[in-house]
Amino acid sequence: MAGGVSAVSKFTEQQMAYLESLPAVDRVTSSRIYYAPEFRDECMRRYRAGEKPLVLFREAGLYPQLIGHKRIERAFARWREMSGTCAKPKRKYSLKPSYGVTDMRDDIIRQQSLLIRMLEDEIVRLKDSLGAHDEK
Repeated sequence: MAGGVSAVSKFTEQQMAYLESLPAVDRVTSSRIYYAPEFRDECMRRYRAGEKPLVLFREAGLYPQLIGHKRIERAFARWREMSGTCAKPKRKYSLKPSYGVTDMRDDIIRQQSLLIRMLEDEIVRLKDSLGAHDEK
């Protein structure tokens, strides 16, 4: 998946900057995302109420095209295991990717820009694989 992260690839500097701009993320390394405890707790609360993990991550700006479906599955598996020790969030937490001093429109533009670039990369990759397939 172009622009996304597989088991062997790493986040780019641009992807890391985007992820670190999200309230759901505490910090990011080239290969790992550390989620905010409030995000984790709110996800588990809503998950127990019947909401899907993929929807919760997308609402937070953590698109599977960027971080990978497997990363979302593993995060929820970890959180389910430790859910007996997870306290409720101490403050109201919104999964919306934007809050604070920055203008929400800037965050939306940044997110849409990244998503467009990822989709364009995916189109190129698919065209390349189609071309390779047609040559056979």
